[in-house]
Amino acid sequence: MKLPWRRQEPEKQDFARQLRLANDALRKNDYPAAIAAYKAILDADPGNLGVLLNLGTALHLSGQHTPAIERFEQVLARDPGHVVALINLGAAHGALGHLDRGIEALVRALEVDSTRRDLHYNLAALYQRAADQGRPQLLDREGEGVHGVDRPIGDAEDLGADGG
Repeated sequence: MKLPWRRQEPEKQDFARQLRLANDALRKNDYPAAIAAYKAILDADPGNLGVLLNLGTALHLSGQHTPAIERFEQVLARDPGHVVALINLGAAHGALGHLDRGIEALVRALEVDSTRRDLHYNLAALYQRAADQGRPQLLDREGEGVHGVDRPIGDAEDLGADGG
């Protein structure tokens, strides 16, 4: 039962509806719809880091890696330790063949949270690509072995943003 005094303001209802539609489109791999919806939300709320992150994710997954990198960097400019933005930044750089920048972003993410399996997987994939390309200088980061983090790996968290 909804109580009349508990009604959300129309702007909040519209935001929640738009965000739900955008997130549903992203989950369904409908990247053009997700991108358009996230951009519309950002027009009204340009400071929303969760929406900016999800826009970058939709761009990356649709193959638009350069604009995705720009979005992830915007998130990181405001929250330098945002692990998901760092992971996605590393993946987008890797997709463009910028292995050094991808590895750098993922190593930064490890410094924040070394327990994410997806992070270790992505880092291992970039190291393997560097080895396959004969780029040993990317394999040993300042004498620290593979990536200099020896804390245990934990369970991965859901990568979705909640729009907050």
